[in-house]
Amino acid sequence: MRRSTDFSTCTRAGSDCSGQQRQYVFSIPKILRRYFFYDRKLLGKLSQCAASCLTSFFQIALDKKLGIPGIALAIHTFSDYAKWQLYIHALVAEEFFTDGGYFYVMPRVDIRPHAELFRASVLKMQKDKGRLDDTLIKWILTWPHNSGFIIHNDVRIQDEKKSDSRLCLTHLL
Repeated sequence: MRRSTDFSTCTRAGSDCSGQQRQYVFSIPKILRRYFFYDRKLLGKLSQCAASCLTSFFQIALDKKLGIPGIALAIHTFSDYAKWQLYIHALVAEEFFTDGGYFYVMPRVDIRPHAELFRASVLKMQKDKGRLDDTLIKWILTWPHNSGFIIHNDVRIQDEKKSDSRLCLTHLL
């Protein structure tokens, strides 16, 4: 509980800074969700896949090799009626911060390559953990349009809407 309170205090203070944030929601296919249901340690690995993909996506889009975006991640394993539903919610600053103290604003770019990167990362992680074999991975890769590996990022939180930022942070917690 203390960790949640510390995070809440920190993010509330951080949400008052200038700049914009965007909410990203990561989803995986139902066929893979069962592995996370029975091995909850994989949830942390899934979050790492999402954070790594966001960082790589920003680096590629901005053509910068070093630096990181500001990211706050939350794992959601439930939906209405306490049904098992696996999503990763991320509140991401639209600025990319470099080691030199500079930041670059993320342009509006197509999210589809990001979904492909996320799919490859999750499948590799599951294979490395011995959960998936090559046959199942090949079958999943034949699905059209990255089926099940969905990233949604249409929710943008601007400075004028601090209440939206607080609602999003509350939802993350």
